[in-house]
Amino acid sequence: APIHGGRISDAASSLMLSQVIHRLYRRFTQPTKRQVFLVIDEAARLTNRLRLEELLSVGRRAGVTVLLAAQDVEQFPKAEMITLLGNCATYIGLPARSVAGAEYLSGRLGQRYQSSTSVDQTPGSGFFQRSMQRSSQISSVPVLGDREILDPPWGERSAVVHCQPVSGKPFLVDLTRAEFA
Repeated sequence: APIHGGRISDAASSLMLSQVIHRLYRRFTQPTKRQVFLVIDEAARLTNRLRLEELLSVGRRAGVTVLLAAQDVEQFPKAEMITLLGNCATYIGLPARSVAGAEYLSGRLGQRYQSSTSVDQTPGSGFFQRSMQRSSQISSVPVLGDREILDPPWGERSAVVHCQPVSGKPFLVDLTRAEFA
């Protein structure tokens, strides 16, 4: 719906989307083996016209794969963001430009364990009387920190892909390679 069209564009696009989704939901009663991919660009702008939560949770059973595209996770209303993005099996994040986007991806990836060792030397009265003490500590840290997400060391034309059904671990995609052009 063009922004300059105002309410008429909103109403017309809402009717069209409603009809498309109604036809997709008919697939419950008329099963088909054909998969449908529904790509929704600027998905955050459609949250007031489209029940995205329902579409994501029910559409899979109807053979509909929904792809939501947005500039940033902050564009989604706070109350709906976690539910909407939690229903997405795959998340592809380009270098984030907001702290909220980095925090979401970091939280989605979870934590890992990291060990650190410190050495403490205490001087004594003589050269051979120094005491040395070592301590090790294991702490939980994010899989990817805010710095790696906001300013990725692997380049600006890269993406972090987290596909839960395939692996709990993220993988990186270099979008400058010829295969992706």
